[in-house]
Amino acid sequence: MLTKTKSRGRIMSSSIIKPFLVSLPSPPNHTHESSLNVLELSLHVPPKSLCRDLALVFGSVENLYLIPTTQPSLCGSLLSWNDETAKEKDRLLEVFFFFCNELLSPIVDQVNAEVGAEKPLSIDWIDPCSGLPMKTQTQVIYDEVASHSALLKYTVSSAGGCKVMLHDRWGEGGYPATLVFSGTEDQARKALAIVRDKFG
Repeated sequence: MLTKTKSRGRIMSSSIIKPFLVSLPSPPNHTHESSLNVLELSLHVPPKSLCRDLALVFGSVENLYLIPTTQPSLCGSLLSWNDETAKEKDRLLEVFFFFCNELLSPIVDQVNAEVGAEKPLSIDWIDPCSGLPMKTQTQVIYDEVASHSALLKYTVSSAGGCKVMLHDRWGEGGYPATLVFSGTEDQARKALAIVRDKFG
């Protein structure tokens, strides 16, 4: 069942699971020292405002569910152009890819084994650096700032000609990245329930 959920004064459109936090282990051979690997994620049906862009990227919006994620930066604002910010963005990217490849993918396999659906749950994710999906072959860029704003009603500002998402907790220090599930709502719910149980 779809809901419009209030969170910290925001009304989230087409929210199935409202934002929750998990603490992730560091990737093996982690090149950036940090014990703080916090990830916020939620589950949404794509609203009409995003369907056109999603169809251009993935070919169809049928059976698609969006999982916007955000990580807090350890150095505050990510708008600065310096070595510290560059290293922090590398760390956040590394943690996100580790989550997708090594932590979430086995959970999706577990859901498919348990549910035994005729059409298995599958996942893709957007590379925050390029805006391109990692598994779907396309040259169409997905606007993650616009996506987070549409799903979670974050304020968007402009800095140096670029759109910037202002997270309600972390402001300019929020690092957005997007996952996409293709399957049923029950499959998507079960996968995120396992994520919450393991890392919440």
